[in-house]
Amino acid sequence: MSGQLGDPLCVRIDIGEPMHTAPESDIGVVLPPGARVGYTPCMKTLCSLAPLVVLLSCGVEPEKKGKVDEGLCGSVEPTRYLIAREIGFERETDGVSAGFDIDGAITATGDPTGCGRADYVSPDGVGGIDNAIAGLMPFLDTTEAVGLEDIIQGAINDGRLLLLLELEGVDDWQQDDCVAVRLVFGAGMPARGSDGRLLVDQTMYLSETVAMAEPVEGRIESGVLTAEGLNFDLPIDIFSAQMVLSIGEASVRVALDEETGTAEGVLGGGFPYANLLDGLLNAAIDSTLKDALPVLIPSLADLAPDETGVCQNISVALGLGMAEVYVYDEPAPEEPETTLETTETSETP
Repeated sequence: MSGQLGDPLCVRIDIGEPMHTAPESDIGVVLPPGARVGYTPCMKTLCSLAPLVVLLSCGVEPEKKGKVDEGLCGSVEPTRYLIAREIGFERETDGVSAGFDIDGAITATGDPTGCGRADYVSPDGVGGIDNAIAGLMPFLDTTEAVGLEDIIQGAINDGRLLLLLELEGVDDWQQDDCVAVRLVFGAGMPARGSDGRLLVDQTMYLSETVAMAEPVEGRIESGVLTAEGLNFDLPIDIFSAQMVLSIGEASVRVALDEETGTAEGVLGGGFPYANLLDGLLNAAIDSTLKDALPVLIPSLADLAPDETGVCQNISVALGLGMAEVYVYDEPAPEEPETTLETTETSETP
């Protein structure tokens, strides 16, 4: 854990024996092969006993893996993490759906905006909600893809899809006008409770293989975290087809419960449909579904029109159930691929 601003930092040098700790103000020495250096808030009695040290500036915390730029919100508060232990597609009922107004337009059927695809209204009555993927869900529910959300949940439980919100500079869990936010991926096998869900307050590793995007500025108002402009790649494996959905200009809205360490919210953005369509057409799926996809999927596109006015991206809104966790400074010993796996099926002639 980080010390308070102004507290001295100690250096921990691990050489295969018990961790040696020394104050930052002493002079450094040459370390033996394989030694690891870490940092911890100093205890005077402990620091005075250790001879192996590295010189550091007093009160300045060294950079840890996964930390975002402290200059974004100018805070020295420790980084906090929320992991998505439940991810589901937001559905549409009578024109109402959770999500975000991604393109900044309220579109009715046939309008020039949104490629003429009608937007939804939020449960709070806000118009312009972009969640075109909701139009695909009733069709998928009639096919072998009906268990898609169960597949996603299985990947979360098995440590193959660990999506985290990294929050830097949270001064107050109820009200904070500047929080640095980004999406990162975890690695390793998570701990689960008796209900099958990932446990709150467990310690996790961050992925070394999935690149981290730059943080964006968010805020917390009345216990609700909001941020927009997030970008991340979501690697998935559906129907034996591997692909990466590049979700851009995503927004997140999460209601925080500090007492229980949990949160509930929505993540919404858009992704190019071409990669999804190509992957599914090359997968071993039912021929009826495969024949319908080249017409169905492009018809859902409602974002990023090209020079001819044809939209290239599909909007999506994902419901999130989250839990606060901690993160190790060191990399995971072994890291599984961040993919979703399904049982391969044979194509129907």
